[in-house]
Amino acid sequence: MSIILTGIGVSSGICIGDAIIVNKDNINYSPSYIRKSQVKDEIKKFEKALSRLRQEYQKSINKIKNNQTIIKLMDMQLTFINDNSFKNNILKKIKNEYCTVNWSISSEYLEIKKSFESVEDKYIKERLADIKQMIISLLDLLQSNKNNNFNNENLKNKIIITDEITPKDVIDIHHSKGLGIICSHGSKSSHSSILSKSLALPMIINVSSLEELNFYLK
Repeated sequence: MSIILTGIGVSSGICIGDAIIVNKDNINYSPSYIRKSQVKDEIKKFEKALSRLRQEYQKSINKIKNNQTIIKLMDMQLTFINDNSFKNNILKKIKNEYCTVNWSISSEYLEIKKSFESVEDKYIKERLADIKQMIISLLDLLQSNKNNNFNNENLKNKIIITDEITPKDVIDIHHSKGLGIICSHGSKSSHSSILSKSLALPMIINVSSLEELNFYLK
């Protein structure tokens, strides 16, 4: 049975190999709350996730340490997570509104997304995709389910199908000798797309929904 999928090509190439689906948790917008007694533990979870994310990105940067252009791009990704206003806003939601760390992060992204609606400049507007990628990376680290982590998959000689892709994921796939990426979301000018092109890793975005691909691959 032949399956034809269409999308936007961001990095050209031909891949022949087995395909695997890696589920990346999208942003959960369901409100969730904690008790006052849980605030300290929730703050610790947030700060631990931030620290782990920086460490994970540094590991990915070390994999391509000879490419200064890509290193600068990865540093740009981390700028958002290192922003004090982002961190303070999350802490306020946890301390004052008793939001879980996951809901604090998700609701903060919603506010950021809303602020981008009035932006007319196309380049600046598309930076929202990069912010979303960092938010997803942070939420990934807070999930108890580790199956959404590309490091837990055997990616060698595989075509990776996923609904979201972060710059760190692109580097990890390239380093693991993955063949290419099919993604159901994304932006042509996102850092992930730019990275895939720089690393000559074939990738198409805005393909059919992951649910449809799951159906085909059963």
